[in-house]
Amino acid sequence: MSAESEPSSESVIRQDIDRVQDDVSALSDSSDNEQVVELLSAIEDFIIEFKRLDAEKRKLEARVDDLDRRVPAGGIKADSSAGGTNPRDQAVLDALEDRGRCKIQVPELKQLYRRHTDIKNKRTLDDRVRHLTVDGPFEFVSPGLWEYIPGSN
Repeated sequence: MSAESEPSSESVIRQDIDRVQDDVSALSDSSDNEQVVELLSAIEDFIIEFKRLDAEKRKLEARVDDLDRRVPAGGIKADSSAGGTNPRDQAVLDALEDRGRCKIQVPELKQLYRRHTDIKNKRTLDDRVRHLTVDGPFEFVSPGLWEYIPGSN
């Protein structure tokens, strides 16, 4: 028997669970002992929960497979046409480009993100501003103040 035609351990487990469920049903129908019936009912509950979790696992695996198909082998790369920045950062840089070299305060950068991107969450704004000022065309001036220097990154 080849490896391809052998059932997977998961399919064997599913078959075993189905057999146990059939056995439990047969025993439940023929048993008059209340403790046995309660035990068999608990086993049936475990089987139902197992099947629910197994179905959920399959759905999650299908979603992962779908994402694996859509994401390139090396992962998601920054947009190289935008100088290695992501589109949200680039939208802010594009807005700053009209100003040329200038000093800008952190709250103003956050406002540019709010105006030119879909980012509204405070933590996300903080993270994007931190990333942009460290990795982008900015020089530190003082706490909360950066100098935008076009073309310096």
